Amino acid sequence: MSGFKVGDYVKNIKTNTWNSTVCAYDNHYRVENKVGKVTKVSWSKTMNTHAYEITWDDGTTCGKSHNSLILAEPNEIPFKFKPISKDQKNHLLKLIKEI
Repeated sequence: MSGFKVGDYVKNIKTNTWNSTVCAYDNHYRVENKVGKVTKVSWSKTMNTHAYEITWDDGTTCGKSHNSLILAEPNEIPFKFKPISKDQKNHLLKLIKEI
C-alpha cells in the first residue's frame, strides 16, 4: 500500500467542510497545519481511497466518521487501487509528511 505508514508524522495543509481520508470527531475538521502521527493505515470502503487514523500532537485522535469513512478490515483491502475521482479529492484532507 502506498502513502503513509504507521509512525509517519504528517501535517494537514488543506481543510474542507468534511473529509474522508481523515475524519475528526465532529466530522468538520478545519484546523490547518495540525501535526500528528499515523497510528493506523487502512482503506475507506465508501470512498475507495487510503484511510488513516492519526493521533494529533494535542492528544486528539481522528480516523472514523459517522457517515463517510468505513474502514476496511485487512482482508478487505484491495490489491489494486482504483484512481480517486475529482469529486472524491474535493472531500479529502491534504496531508504532507513531516521530517
